[in-house]
Amino acid sequence: MGRDYEKETRRIDRYLLVVIRTHTSMDRVFELLEVVGEGVSLAIKFVLDVGSKFAREVTTKLRALGAEQIEWEEAKQLYWDGIFAAHVDQQLAELCELSGNLFVVPHGVGYNRKRLISTGGRPGAAGLSAYELTHAGEVFPALIGISCSEQSTRLCPEARGREIVIGDLVRDKLIANRQHRRRCRRLLGIGKRKLIVVSSTWGQRSTFRTQKKIITSLVADLPSDEYAVALIMHPNIWYGDSPFELRVELRDELDSGLLIIDHTRWQAALLAADLVVGDHGSCTAYAVAMDLPVLIAACGSAELDEESPLAALHAELPRLGKTSLRERVDDALRGHVPGRWKHHTDRLFELPGEGLKAAANALRGLMDLPPLTGRPRGTEVEPPEAIRGKPTRSHRAVVTTKPDGTEHLERYPEILLQETDFPDSVRVVSELEVDATARDNAEIIVYSEVLPDDEAMPEIAEQLGLSKAGLAAAMTESGRVLLHFRDDQVVTARGDPFVVAVVLHWRRTHGTPLACGEFGVVMGNETYPVVVESIN
Repeated sequence: MGRDYEKETRRIDRYLLVVIRTHTSMDRVFELLEVVGEGVSLAIKFVLDVGSKFAREVTTKLRALGAEQIEWEEAKQLYWDGIFAAHVDQQLAELCELSGNLFVVPHGVGYNRKRLISTGGRPGAAGLSAYELTHAGEVFPALIGISCSEQSTRLCPEARGREIVIGDLVRDKLIANRQHRRRCRRLLGIGKRKLIVVSSTWGQRSTFRTQKKIITSLVADLPSDEYAVALIMHPNIWYGDSPFELRVELRDELDSGLLIIDHTRWQAALLAADLVVGDHGSCTAYAVAMDLPVLIAACGSAELDEESPLAALHAELPRLGKTSLRERVDDALRGHVPGRWKHHTDRLFELPGEGLKAAANALRGLMDLPPLTGRPRGTEVEPPEAIRGKPTRSHRAVVTTKPDGTEHLERYPEILLQETDFPDSVRVVSELEVDATARDNAEIIVYSEVLPDDEAMPEIAEQLGLSKAGLAAAMTESGRVLLHFRDDQVVTARGDPFVVAVVLHWRRTHGTPLACGEFGVVMGNETYPVVVESIN
């Protein structure tokens, strides 16, 4: 089988074959492909290295990108000026034996993870072993991209001399996109809240496997107007099972405000983050490289090559610990020292700012193309996308009075079990809440819908009759909040209906007579004005 050159309209300078095995390997190669062909005309074809359980929907994604995927047998019968992959295995040896020079790169933060099934039971990091890099006694990649020079000392002796330091183009991309932080936060709807990003690699020592309760606790025990929680999961979690199964498993967390970040948009979530709670995966290391505060939730040190700089970093990063979750989060945010881990990141990430150019020139050199003379034009981080649940319909609300007399209101999602006990809390539900237990336990009903003025009073009175709550409140079209207490006291006010209802209920139940007037209530990072206009 050969190429039909007569039917080619473009003048093709070089033929490049890209080998994909999983979503992670695909994501990494696409980081480079946009710039590697600068100034030349490349034919870029894709082939799937079959066999991974995590490859589901890879073909669908390639098709959606408009990329051409060819069959393995066809790829073997054609000559390629370059073969590019972000993984290494014996099937690649079979391909490049006949068809061209292979350039392999890591698909995360260098080569750090131990995986005996990949290394043939031998110690050391996956991707650097003779078991993976040799075939019939010969090293088969023509070029092995390493992110930092220390990896040369851990590379199998047979392959030494084939390595080239290429830095880390994803780290560089994240740093270059820092000016997108506010935009990413805006698109995620974070507002003035602190964004806590939980990151999980895959496997039995990951955050999701060993510390899933941390995800639940962060959503349950941090006031939802001060903190937002987002979850980044390794693609092998998404496709080892399915996105549908994950949505089912995390239904309560999603309906309590958790954001599950699309696995292709994790970079935007890191840009938006204030704190990362993670494990030994690459996402946590990138957060450190971005100088973000980091807490370790799951200890995966047993899966790291003891000689790797990532293992040294992981050993020193602070643990989430057993103290109050909110206290630990706040301490990490307040106590962060910029540059604290620089001695580790300098070893992990060489050639800062030059990773894209270094990797592109390595591949171009393999294809006998001239190097890029200037710094290639960078790429923007894709805007964030997240799986969201339904609006939270049930809250616990807590009012505290500060020494200066200011009332502070915090609310927490009711459907998740909270570790923190709030004996003075008030249960508040929306009129749209359908869970019988939540409605039966509700002390306040607050309408999420604005009601016509002439319908508001009979409707909230009807809601009280259908429930055991002591108060129902709604915003009317005229901009007033109408409150109807079970003892038939009626109050009109202006302000946020949730804030007005909770604070006036709290005052009544704590012996403070209601009075007309104006005051402010702090919720989250905002002060909400309240004006009580009439009391009947």
